[in-house]
Amino acid sequence: MQSFPYQLPVLFGLSYFFPKQILAAFGGTEEMFHIGITGLRINFCITPVLGFVMLATTFFQSINRPAPSILITVLRQVVFLIPFIFVLPILFDINGIFFAQPISDAIATILSMYLVLKERKEMLSLSQCL
Repeated sequence: MQSFPYQLPVLFGLSYFFPKQILAAFGGTEEMFHIGITGLRINFCITPVLGFVMLATTFFQSINRPAPSILITVLRQVVFLIPFIFVLPILFDINGIFFAQPISDAIATILSMYLVLKERKEMLSLSQCL
């Protein structure tokens, strides 16, 4: 488990610097490379900070507060992502589909930071009362 902090940056680096090789592993054609290289880079651009969303959802579950964890997950994967998948291609053609996930993840990251900081403030105020 010690290697976990390095997994997301390594995944990001591989997807950014070697997208053609990754796509080739799936039998990529030239058309797939043309679309997929840009798509892979766009989709993985949020990867370096995405770990915070995972950390936040796990944090809330571990302190027996499942509601914020569920809220973050549902907003990220349903409320934000699905509309973006339909709307962004209208604005950005096929790249709009690739932008849907990172934009949804970025909003979820901001929401996660807000909820974690709010929880931290509440925990600090409770600890001062003791």
